[in-house]
Amino acid sequence: LQGRLGRGGLAVERLEGRYRHSLLRASGLLGSRLALRGGWWLDPADLPGSVRLPPWLRRSPLQGSLSAEGSLTAPDLGLRSSGIVLPLVGRADLEVAWSQGLLRLRQLRTAHLLASATMPLAQVPGRGLVSGPLRTTFRLRDFPLQRFDALLGTRLQGRLDAEGELAGTPSDLRQNLRLRRHSPVVGPLRLQETWSGTLKIG
Repeated sequence: LQGRLGRGGLAVERLEGRYRHSLLRASGLLGSRLALRGGWWLDPADLPGSVRLPPWLRRSPLQGSLSAEGSLTAPDLGLRSSGIVLPLVGRADLEVAWSQGLLRLRQLRTAHLLASATMPLAQVPGRGLVSGPLRTTFRLRDFPLQRFDALLGTRLQGRLDAEGELAGTPSDLRQNLRLRRHSPVVGPLRLQETWSGTLKIG
């Protein structure tokens, strides 16, 4: 930690934390009010239980920018990252914020997908972090169905549009989806048409 003490608090020139191969750096103001910005680098192997993480998440380090603003006792935290490679949807940019007991995925954006989500997440004395029901909205456009080939074990072609909402807890997740499939191919069967429909669960 390097900085100078002033009237508003500690003017931080360099705040750095390291754990194994992971790194966090920030600078700004540290006092009764926060105004910190910086960057982070995370090696998934440094996480507890990393051997149980899916292979795609262990493949390469993650990095991005961070911010901490507002009061010291209840800060507004923000995190951004770009270039994360996710299964099926590919390279993604994401922005996450945590403020006043609410965790928000402000956006998850790929070439075909745009999604956002909110979930209550608060520190409760004696219980640690306690979460609430999830609410997600998403829009998928012109998604190539052949990306499902390895997952489903059959040959698919065509394009998929979808949008909808997911809400609830993992044990009681309600879904409201609208789907449109263009020029579908399943195995040897090719159809030059468009299928559309809705799916509601819960």
